[in-house]
Amino acid sequence: MERPSPSRTLEVEKVTFEKLFYDTKVGISTFVDSLERVHVLLDARRAARGRGERLHEFVLFGTWCLDEFGQVSRIVPGCSSVWPKQAFPDIPDVLTNDEFYAFLRAHEAEGEHITIRQILAGSAIIAPAGVSCAVCGETWGMTNATDVFETSTSRIEPLHDFVGQLFSEFKARLSERTDAHYFIGGELQIRNDRHIDLTTDPRFPTLKINEEGWIGRNGEVGPEYVVEVGDETLINITTYSHEVCHASVMEARRQAEFGLLFGLAGFQSIDMTAVENRYGDAEYGGPWFEVRTEVGVITIGWRRRVMNIDWGATGRNLLELFEDVEGTKGPHSIHARNASQVVDYLTRIREAVMKMSALAP
Repeated sequence: MERPSPSRTLEVEKVTFEKLFYDTKVGISTFVDSLERVHVLLDARRAARGRGERLHEFVLFGTWCLDEFGQVSRIVPGCSSVWPKQAFPDIPDVLTNDEFYAFLRAHEAEGEHITIRQILAGSAIIAPAGVSCAVCGETWGMTNATDVFETSTSRIEPLHDFVGQLFSEFKARLSERTDAHYFIGGELQIRNDRHIDLTTDPRFPTLKINEEGWIGRNGEVGPEYVVEVGDETLINITTYSHEVCHASVMEARRQAEFGLLFGLAGFQSIDMTAVENRYGDAEYGGPWFEVRTEVGVITIGWRRRVMNIDWGATGRNLLELFEDVEGTKGPHSIHARNASQVVDYLTRIREAVMKMSALAP
């Protein structure tokens, strides 16, 4: 039998040793004492998958499932209102996937049952290490690492404060910030009016060579690129907040938005009370509001892409008011796609109900 060469033996031993910490129960157990180390572990598993390795599956704290593809899914309650770790404080910090379900079955045999489901990988968020809540400024630890809401935005950032400096210095400054995660990605990293070229692209006659002034695709923005006057860049920003903090921000934002729309629709007296989002999408849409007005209570709130307006509490069937409107509507409610439609529909409701009340004996 052919014996492996010494160099090949060392290579195999090196890979096996490295896998000990990110793909064995014993190794992973040494990386769950802090958020910083948990994220080191997750980065290692993602890198391993990027190399083509097939990983074993583990469950951390009865909450996060590390799958064979280096991804993380979140285990959440089904009918129960408690997490596995809350229901069973004795659950080990690290279990194989099979051990986790065996643990639940054992407790079920003892009369303790918890229904669970998994949020798909990619939707599971473990609180970041060293980044503070965008609302209250507090950071996270292992005891509240599931209490996090993530929001992603982007903006064009002028680089006038870094003129004459390396672009890499600006990136380094961003990486030091603790209020969010900042990322500059993609090939096109610098925009400047001086790079605009409206010459017709010979390869694509309907396009210009550089209509917006971005550069980077051809290697112009390397490690030694020096920021010039007029340069700006696109920053991708991921902010994090506690769920309660996020909810408070969403409530205040929606109250201000809806209050403005009712005012624009001509209502003189409004009293707003936040209620549960009846579409079940409060994380993104915020709460709904019962708005007490001079014509009765009107409920308004965001669904995923439309605003629901419900005047059922007034006791009026107003379907005929919206004969010209396409989309979801009924005797006591209608969907609006944007702010102008909300103002239009609320105005119709106010004027119609006031007219009906004036004509009533």
